[in-house]
Amino acid sequence: MKRRSDGRASSIVFNLRHRELQHRSRPYGRHSSACTPTWNSSTMNPSQHVELDAKRPLLQTLRSDRQDVYMSHGDSYEHQIPPFHVAFSEKRMHGTLLAVADEEGWVSLFATHDRKPRMLPPHHQACDHERPVSKFSAHQNAIFDLIWCSDDAHIATASGDQHLSVWDVETSAKLCHFEGHTMSVKCVRQMPGNPNVFASGSRDGNVFFWDTRHPYRAAGSSTSTLVQTFRPVESCLRCHDFYSPSSTSTDRRKKRRTSIPNAQRSVTCVEFTGDGHELISSGAVDGMVKFWDLRTLTSDNLKLTRSFSCLNPNGRRYGISSLTLDHTKTKLLVSAASNDIFLYDLLRFASTDPVATYHGHKNSSFY
Repeated sequence: MKRRSDGRASSIVFNLRHRELQHRSRPYGRHSSACTPTWNSSTMNPSQHVELDAKRPLLQTLRSDRQDVYMSHGDSYEHQIPPFHVAFSEKRMHGTLLAVADEEGWVSLFATHDRKPRMLPPHHQACDHERPVSKFSAHQNAIFDLIWCSDDAHIATASGDQHLSVWDVETSAKLCHFEGHTMSVKCVRQMPGNPNVFASGSRDGNVFFWDTRHPYRAAGSSTSTLVQTFRPVESCLRCHDFYSPSSTSTDRRKKRRTSIPNAQRSVTCVEFTGDGHELISSGAVDGMVKFWDLRTLTSDNLKLTRSFSCLNPNGRRYGISSLTLDHTKTKLLVSAASNDIFLYDLLRFASTDPVATYHGHKNSSFY
């Protein structure tokens, strides 16, 4: 795929700043609807039911108009591309600038507050929807994760090409290039309080830590290059290996069969705790959520402070597709391949059981 950006850097900067000025003078509202989400809350205690009932009027107003639908396209806008990850800005445009990463390695930025009233036909086409204010080709493979960083001045991407990159939002220029993983990179996060440190997880089973204060320089390379390359400064290797009990069997054929899933030790997600002292990681096969003490980051091995597994009632172990912290950084939501979402209270150190379990959705993929 040929690398190019959609228009000149100066026009991208103008579009973003012009729309930010427009947004400051325009309120951003939500449409109302009678739609009501349905879920199973049988595991919730009475106080949680009261809290849910209090929020129900808000939930009933959630709606997506056809005007609020945005399409992800390739270079020519002739075909649609499946989006793999979306993330709203934290501060830019008051959190309404949407970054979309897709299967072909493109990053598109949509100004979601800038909706122009229009009458869409019943069978509307992709060309009827708003185009991104900026779009650029970031990788030659799918982008699995994307985060806003450095007060929304930059975007970091994790890709199936085994690399991570950091991009300037206004110019679409590539600033940093991280290399070291040997398989698809599934996730990337920035350490709270330290914008120089990133963590990433990959299908190779490793968690790497990167420090942008320490660029990598190969022998004979120039120090004046605009794009700096970085290698991991610390690592947690094969932190989600899982060995099936049947692998201890004396039957050689069974050993061969169990060695295949054991090789799939992918790290699916990483998250920093609110204070930045711990890193949370999840696995695709072992079904484990693990907490690592980053205060021992300079030692040979990170210290595992606690862990818990996501098991369904029959005791079967399911992989974890994603996890996220709430705004207080004290509640952890874990999405498992068992079609369950588990809610954990991180302040309950003595318990490894979820405080709530949610059902009603289908989770059949790690993408």
